[in-house]
Amino acid sequence: MQLLSFIFQTFCLFGCILALSNANCGAKYRGVGLCKMLITKVVYIPSENICKRVHITGCSADGTFFKSIKACEAKCLR
Repeated sequence: MQLLSFIFQTFCLFGCILALSNANCGAKYRGVGLCKMLITKVVYIPSENICKRVHITGCSADGTFFKSIKACEAKCLR
């Protein structure tokens, strides 16, 4: 029973460390303002486990973005 508890705690700890190292991955993003400007950004989509360019409409964009798809993949891909 103690071994099972130890294994469970180890996996929980590993999950917390992994979540902290990728805190920016999968953060929400949105367009800000009433402008109709088209803004292109690179984001990580956790449900698909991919990095891709998205188009956002607004005066500016709010969220976590990456300089390139390669930079996003290096930080976020599982």
